[in-house]
Amino acid sequence: MFAFSSAVVLASTLTALTASASAARALAPRASPSPGQTYFRPAYTCASSIVQFGETAALSTSDYRTDSATLDCEYGDFGNSCAYTTTTGALLVPSMTDIGCPATLTATSGCIYECALVETGGTNLLEALYIADGNELQCEYWTGNQWLFCLYNGSGALQGSSGESTGHGCPQTTSYQCDASTRRGYRGEDNYTALLARRAARRAREAGSSSPAAPAPAAGPMVRRRYAAKRA
Repeated sequence: MFAFSSAVVLASTLTALTASASAARALAPRASPSPGQTYFRPAYTCASSIVQFGETAALSTSDYRTDSATLDCEYGDFGNSCAYTTTTGALLVPSMTDIGCPATLTATSGCIYECALVETGGTNLLEALYIADGNELQCEYWTGNQWLFCLYNGSGALQGSSGESTGHGCPQTTSYQCDASTRRGYRGEDNYTALLARRAARRAREAGSSSPAAPAPAAGPMVRRRYAAKRA
């Protein structure tokens, strides 16, 4: 479901390379990840659509910058954007509510694919770009003298890369992570099957049946939900 778009990577590459000289000087070292933290989970999620000038514009990209703790949500075919701080989820320019930007964002919940905080050579993630069209994720790293772009499909597999060099490369997969809101009262297939068995036994007792309760149906496979926001 990840139709690799060379145009997306090329456009991002050209933009990034033109600013590479200044970026190398301007980017301050990031603090090391907390122990056990190896993937970037966005704190907030862009609205799936906004209404601008009386028309609904769907989300096209969600661009997270880890160095500046900002999120740029782009909508529609013309890239109208709403910029937020990922510290509080608040709109950076409050007056942008006049063109449909929500004043605040909702916290990220559910299951999404997440970029590795470091690439194989050990440099830190600087940008995570979710792309609605094709449900793609692009993870971007500054390796010291060039940008490394890693593009993943909707199943979390690496689809393409740009800027790999000796000692620096893209992780082969992203991480599919779910938060606590997704983990309900049971965990996994075994507990779910046990829950069904208890329900079947209770129904049998309520019906006054003297025969053993019929075995509970086997639990179906757990369905993984992909990142819901749309980006192009």
